Amino acid sequence: ATGPTGPTGVTGVTGATGPTGPTGPTGATGATGPTGTAEPVQLLSAYSTPAQGGTGQTPLVFDRNALSYGTAVNHAVNTADFTINQPGVYTLAFSGSFAPSGTSESLPLNITTVAQLNGTAIPGGSSQHTFMEKGEVATQAFTIPVSVSSVPATVRLVCSGGDFLYSNLSATLTRDGAIPSS
Repeated sequence: ATGPTGPTGVTGVTGATGPTGPTGPTGATGATGPTGTAEPVQLLSAYSTPAQGGTGQTPLVFDRNALSYGTAVNHAVNTADFTINQPGVYTLAFSGSFAPSGTSESLPLNITTVAQLNGTAIPGGSSQHTFMEKGEVATQAFTIPVSVSSVPATVRLVCSGGDFLYSNLSATLTRDGAIPSS
């Protein structure tokens, strides 16, 4: 005859962990999230076609506005000032035709165009040409980034040198986005 079952013994030491099993199948792809909204384009483009005269430190006057989207940049026609109303990083693209005027002093004549932010030259925003003949016409152009942290701010293009004529001006200020934090 079999006697009664004795008491349970002490639990033994845990054995070694076994090998990892195979990776399971990849789950189904989740639903596509909603489309984000892009910041709308904010820009102002101005131009001037009739020839205008300048001398010394002449702010260039733009007599027309072309495209204008948003409220980040304003320009009143027949003025030199572009007003920036929203902080951010902007791109300024400028080009224009320049020539010595008929009343220019002796040649050579150096004409320099400088972009200014609140009256201070913007680094990289300048172009110059030295005229050697009275009938010579030269294009000055540049495209530069501009960081504006305090508004309102004024952007102006100023030309210096002797007596000169300018025409076929074009300037576009485009807001590229917020100033990065780092």
